[in-house]
Amino acid sequence: MSCLWIFILCYFSLLYSCLGSNVYESSNLNNTYFQSHKIQPGIALGKALSVSEVAGILNLDTRSVRKYYHNLGGIKVGPRKIVFFEKEVVNAVQAQRWISGTGEVVRRHEATKKTKFFKTKREAKKWEVKEAERLPEYTTVTESLGSWAVKYLDHAEIKFVPKTYSAKRLVFAVFFRYPGIDKNQSVDTLKRDKCLEFLNHTFRVQGGSGVNQYLKNLKAAWNWGIDFANLPELNPFSRIPRYPINPNPRYVPPLEDFWAIYDIAKEQDKTLLLAYLHTAGRKGDLFRLKWEHVDFSRRTITLISRKNKTATWIPRIIVMSDALYDCLKEQEERVKDSKNPYVFISDSTGEPWVSREKIMRELCAEAKVKAFGFHGIRHLSASLLYHNGVPMTEIQKILGHSNLTTTEGYIKSLVVEEVGASFLPTPARRK
Repeated sequence: MSCLWIFILCYFSLLYSCLGSNVYESSNLNNTYFQSHKIQPGIALGKALSVSEVAGILNLDTRSVRKYYHNLGGIKVGPRKIVFFEKEVVNAVQAQRWISGTGEVVRRHEATKKTKFFKTKREAKKWEVKEAERLPEYTTVTESLGSWAVKYLDHAEIKFVPKTYSAKRLVFAVFFRYPGIDKNQSVDTLKRDKCLEFLNHTFRVQGGSGVNQYLKNLKAAWNWGIDFANLPELNPFSRIPRYPINPNPRYVPPLEDFWAIYDIAKEQDKTLLLAYLHTAGRKGDLFRLKWEHVDFSRRTITLISRKNKTATWIPRIIVMSDALYDCLKEQEERVKDSKNPYVFISDSTGEPWVSREKIMRELCAEAKVKAFGFHGIRHLSASLLYHNGVPMTEIQKILGHSNLTTTEGYIKSLVVEEVGASFLPTPARRK
């Protein structure tokens, strides 16, 4: 018996599913396309059709067409290549009796259709009732972009420092303001081309450095959503490359500018400024410094930060210079009557500082030097370490970087010039 007769004699119902409704249709309803082409039996096989064309004609998903290609008269000509002919599909559809579906079922972040075929309508209805009892345990509500953002930001508020959390909130706020991106739309409808359009627009507005932050945060949020918010496993932000960044070296204030503001600062501010210079600490490292972290007997300071991927608090021990030791001893005497455990506290409120950028602007303006902040002093300290031949691995430990490549990139971004001063300059030894 020829292959043609085998295809004609085979009858299997095709998988078909409608969301939220039961379907019982005669096979003749699916023949409109073929009837319009008036293919004559026994004359020709008709036009060759692809999997997607057959799926569109019969209102099926391509996965079901591939799975049951032999029931549709398809011929497999390669590992992933299947060819259909119009006449063979017509014969297969005419052999079908009843199509039954139970709606859409969501499993493992992707939608699949649970369908089956039967010879009689009674068998189809009986199976459908049985499947309906199992269906709720698999069915899930599709996540919206807005609910995904809320869940991720709730997680970010716990895991990250307030500054990082605020930055992530800003990313989502800007993302949802972009035309064509609605927080109420399903996560399944967000496509990579729309994400790329948004990022390209952001690049034109904010440049490479800004848009790369958006790309990093949105990609991380989606990856989190895959694990905890039932998002599709295909991340629309993945495989989008980082954008180019225009070279813009970080500003390193000259050492004489540092001493200019140091000379006009108040006593407690002098101690704070020297602490930044001699520890290369981040702004928050010294604002959260407590007396329990200062060990005068061992002449060490323990700085604690969590600027890392795991967002865990990580301590690093810095050896005090003689000048910093003396200044901290004076600071201890200055605040001995305070019950506050922090080293640097406000004279007016008695509470630890959170940010003192205003005092830095005022000091720079009064000293008539180019404005810089506490992080600028960190840049200066790093350049001094590098200029004086300190090994890169030691600089990494002092700066508190998790990876050596981060330190190398950090140093590379600094304008390292001849500073004309000894390592760890002190107020008494400036030249």
